[in-house]
Amino acid sequence: MFFRRVKVDKVTYTCPYSNKCYDEHNLGNISYSRCRSCRYQKCNEVGMRYIAPGQFDIINTSDAVYTSLISDLLSVDAIRRHKTLHCYTEEDPTIYEMVVRSRGTRMYSKSDALKVKLDEWGFLGIYATVEMFLSFDFMEALDVPDKVILLQNFALKSMLFTGGMRSLMAKLERVMTPDGQDVYPDYMFKMPFFSADFLNGIRSRLVARLRELNVTMEEHVLLNATLFCNPALPSLSSAARKLITMRQRIYSSALLQYCFVTYQQSGPSRFADLLSAHCCNACKMFFRRIITLKTPLRPCENNDKCFEALPPNFECRLCRFQKCITAGMICNQEQFDLPSAVLSLTQLEIQKRHTLEYYQPARDFTFEEATSVENVGFVLKPSDVTFTSYDWEAMTQLATTDYLKKLNFSKMLTSSDLKAFLKGAYYNCALISTAMHYYSYKSGIITFPGGMDVCPKEMALISQFKPCFEIGIKSRLIGKLAELKVTNEEFVLLNMIFICNTGMPGMSKTGNLLLANYQRLYSNLLFKQCQMTCQNQASARFTDLLSLCHIVSKTKQDVANAALLLQMYQPNIKWKDMLKEAIKYMLENK
Repeated sequence: MFFRRVKVDKVTYTCPYSNKCYDEHNLGNISYSRCRSCRYQKCNEVGMRYIAPGQFDIINTSDAVYTSLISDLLSVDAIRRHKTLHCYTEEDPTIYEMVVRSRGTRMYSKSDALKVKLDEWGFLGIYATVEMFLSFDFMEALDVPDKVILLQNFALKSMLFTGGMRSLMAKLERVMTPDGQDVYPDYMFKMPFFSADFLNGIRSRLVARLRELNVTMEEHVLLNATLFCNPALPSLSSAARKLITMRQRIYSSALLQYCFVTYQQSGPSRFADLLSAHCCNACKMFFRRIITLKTPLRPCENNDKCFEALPPNFECRLCRFQKCITAGMICNQEQFDLPSAVLSLTQLEIQKRHTLEYYQPARDFTFEEATSVENVGFVLKPSDVTFTSYDWEAMTQLATTDYLKKLNFSKMLTSSDLKAFLKGAYYNCALISTAMHYYSYKSGIITFPGGMDVCPKEMALISQFKPCFEIGIKSRLIGKLAELKVTNEEFVLLNMIFICNTGMPGMSKTGNLLLANYQRLYSNLLFKQCQMTCQNQASARFTDLLSLCHIVSKTKQDVANAALLLQMYQPNIKWKDMLKEAIKYMLENK
């Protein structure tokens, strides 16, 4: 407060004691410690800075890039608004004609005597919007058909979005034309099939939502650019889809960074609220119903392309759910609060470990049964029951798949996607979870509960020829965890990032899209955790943690090779059905 008053009031203080009042040998003198000049000097030394209200703070190089990006978007949006209000054109081109002609505006400053008609305001708004989007640098790298598809999809929406922001800035309750006219001609209110509530909803609903969120111009231009770059549009070329995905990621990252800087701890929830602004309530209610269902979605009968078909099939729940994910509703529904996410994941991890150590399967399960929608049954293990290494391996797989089924997004997968997810994710999850458990107990190797060796006794023959092979399986991952000094908070988030792998065999487009969104969500949470603990070294810490992925993959590959060697040199081993099927899957997809 003191530092802020000095900066705001522009006060200058002079110390009568050569700015040494806070030196160690003078701290006992209370008259010295009240010296405002020295106090102000100390504030500067500890790094205090005054940020004017409304100013976007630049805290590092990446923020400088984001600030430059926001400035550029604000500039082109200001030009768009100026053209809409003060310029005119007598042209009547199609979007295709505007795309193929030479660059440069065909609008000219209109005279005061020129009266713009009601129907012309909409045309001028879309015309200026198309010119604005065509001025984006990445548009030059797109082919003409791709440009037309993007503009046809979003030019009208962007014009309406801008109209809502214009009304918000003017403190109006509904959308008006730039010169203050009603957007409806008088005769529309006299038509029997248009109710007053229907017409008022069209012109007031968006403004009310923008006012509820109190959207700033910076948020408006970033959200406008993010929504324009929609890679999910049908008929886009693969090259355009790749470029647009990259640009959308840039704009959405800038918006998220702006939310972090402006709203601090509430930044992620603010980001989610902004993304939800362009989604209708019906879709939000549909999405909420889907994520609370206890039964999985039915697979799509049209290869997840119902919305791209001619005519489109809007009745397909899976394809509609896919569109909701693309629109960013995952970010709006999932809790971004870091402590809550870490707590819930830690509780699931503890529950999984408890099940592993104190329970046993209710019966023998096959690999297909364990990875199905139905839950696996467990019963309390009697104290006189002793597990072999093969029993522990089967129990680890069952406890891990049970843990994976309890994750939020598992309930959103179709039965076929859930099976593909469980088959592809369980072993990575089991490896890093087991390694973290024994690392937390300062053990140098992983074992099964009770200290039983994770390698079966038949492995001794192979270890005679290559002892480092077995050592790598038992200790490589623990060694990396110890080297990085991984905390529990980092582990539970990192585990989720590894689990949400979009490269699993058999996953549908919707399933991969869902996993990609959750992987991005947990990556953001992990990076936030790194920022809290490592501050300036957050990026380096985040990269170091992700490097564990290679160690997990190497360990998994060694386990698969060990299983293959055991089958070759110890063919008489009687594997459990579940282990036999799991090993077969691992060898086919390693």
